[in-house]
Amino acid sequence: MFFLCALIPVGGLAVIAYHHVNRQLDEQFHTRLKRSVKSYSLFLYERLLILETEMTLAATHLSKPTDHLSESIEKSFLKRLQNRFNAMALFNRDGDSSVLFGQVGEIESFNKKERSHLKTGNCLVKIIDNSAEQPELLMIVLLHSQKPGAGFLAGKINPAYLLALNQEYHLPLDTELLVRDGSQKILHSSFQENSPLPADFSQKNVAESSGYFEFDWENESYLACFRWIFMEPKFFIPGFNITFVQSKTDAFLQMVEFKKIFPQVILLSLLVTVILSIYFIRKSLEPLRMLKEGTHQIAGNNFNHRVEIASRDEFEELGEAFNHMAVQLSDQFNTLETSAHITRSVLSSLETQKILETVISRMTDCFSCEAVGIGLVNRDRSGGIRCYLTGSQAENMIRKINRKLLPSDIKQLHNNPEFLIIRQNQHLPEYVSTFDSDGIAAYLVLPIFFDANLSVIITLAYRNPAALNHDCPRGRQMADQVAVALSNSRLMEQLNRLNWGTLKALARAVDAKSSWTAGHSERVTRLALNLADTLILDPRERENLHRAGLLHDIGKLGVSAAILDKPGKLSEPEYEIIKTHPHKGARILEPIEEYTALIPIILQHHERFDGKGYPNGLSGNAIHLGARILAVADTFDAMISDRPYREGMFLERVMGIIQQESGRQLDPVVVEALMNTIYRKAPKAA
Repeated sequence: MFFLCALIPVGGLAVIAYHHVNRQLDEQFHTRLKRSVKSYSLFLYERLLILETEMTLAATHLSKPTDHLSESIEKSFLKRLQNRFNAMALFNRDGDSSVLFGQVGEIESFNKKERSHLKTGNCLVKIIDNSAEQPELLMIVLLHSQKPGAGFLAGKINPAYLLALNQEYHLPLDTELLVRDGSQKILHSSFQENSPLPADFSQKNVAESSGYFEFDWENESYLACFRWIFMEPKFFIPGFNITFVQSKTDAFLQMVEFKKIFPQVILLSLLVTVILSIYFIRKSLEPLRMLKEGTHQIAGNNFNHRVEIASRDEFEELGEAFNHMAVQLSDQFNTLETSAHITRSVLSSLETQKILETVISRMTDCFSCEAVGIGLVNRDRSGGIRCYLTGSQAENMIRKINRKLLPSDIKQLHNNPEFLIIRQNQHLPEYVSTFDSDGIAAYLVLPIFFDANLSVIITLAYRNPAALNHDCPRGRQMADQVAVALSNSRLMEQLNRLNWGTLKALARAVDAKSSWTAGHSERVTRLALNLADTLILDPRERENLHRAGLLHDIGKLGVSAAILDKPGKLSEPEYEIIKTHPHKGARILEPIEEYTALIPIILQHHERFDGKGYPNGLSGNAIHLGARILAVADTFDAMISDRPYREGMFLERVMGIIQQESGRQLDPVVVEALMNTIYRKAPKAA
């Protein structure tokens, strides 16, 4: 009777919940698809308005008389037009065209309604049907709405920009897009070309402005949501039909998952009912309740919890066994937690010193050893080894001792690659004799090899040799993890050296383009770093300044050597070319994501504090601090070094000129830092 009373309400509630959730999921899907279609329709219409604005602006520029059509439009604006239109041309009243870019082709003469639409100042969109390809969209505006005879501007719309799929707009997951015009011609379809849609597909949504319908295609059922964009008043075309299509399998995936999991939930509810019934029936069994509570405490990492059962039967014995198990689990979990902490700390670090400190300071917490030492074998194969081990407890620091590694020691470790146990009464190698041997009975040696070469030796000193049997396999496992961490640390050190070497090589490549600038980038970098130390920059900013200093003139790779080495004064065109090198340098570094922070420094290092510099005319604190530091260092080196058109100046004259330019060309704070650096005055914070 108890189970029947529980089953009837649970079953009724399950049926009601099932139908309610099923209906909610269906409504949510239709609402989501409808909103997606509406959102994309508005997005598409907005794109057409943007294109109309661009065409109108281009027509305004092109209406001005000029010898060359492309000179009427700025390069940046022309590039933007080329991204948004595949072709654009200017047509006069006789039908002759002047191509701005691309190939527009011939345009049919306008009828009376089209001319009237254009005269109102609106834009005209025409759909050009290509038999071999999808239809193309042509946008037309008059040069002067008040002077129809002045001609018109026509451009072929770039479908990739208009639709903007996978760029500014992303379709919902597992959804296909279909765009058609008023005559049901397909302008865009994300369906596969070799799988045509059903023949009656285009007839399902002709009479309505929006709605849903279903259809079968390739042995699967699909749901479609469509919406018409009415554009006749604005663009003189009936509009576009935007249709989103999704298979029922994908659409109702949540419903399918719900149908799978719902019976399990009901079954779990019934199971809970059974457990509760048993609990209340047998609630008089207090020992079971106490053992259950103890189990939960252990599961919650409360290993200090004890079960007190005084039933003088099997339950009391079970309680004592439970308490003994809790003590053992507490010891094992503490050891595992310490070992896991060491593993996380070691594997997450890329600094050799930090890895050594972690291993030496924490391994005694999870091993039964008295002391830990790590020896790093010299890479030059000279037989030297640097031994790191803990000092006295009062010192609380790591000692470093240099020892000699004999060929016999290396051979012995190669013969025992897993571990080596050395007793106190045996011959002790030098790398073991570094320990305080008072009371030490045995040593566990764990060698680590990189590329078959002995690289690291971990040594654990024991007073109780019996603990070696338990610690040997765990020690080998820990040594392997330390090997991975040290290998990663070495790779990062090599990569860092390679990175700085590459930067210096690039700097020398830039300076080598002109015999007069040899060593310029490195000298400027050194001075800039000295200024950074005087201004007390944080380490990250200092590193960025270091990199930017080496690469600040990389844009000069794009400047002719004849201009760089010209002995006389540069002409105005030559000077304009020189002024492009910050932009070129920034463009060169743009693909390297890690150098993003360097680009403002390189781009702005020729800006002036008073705003009269180039390329952007920035002033004051709007200029990046690193660029202001580089400007002072660059100016100093340029004046004190020989140039094709003059010899280097004396230091006093250079410093005088720099002081005169303080507050005009150069930042006064950085100039003061230069004075402090040159004449060794006290540092000042930036």
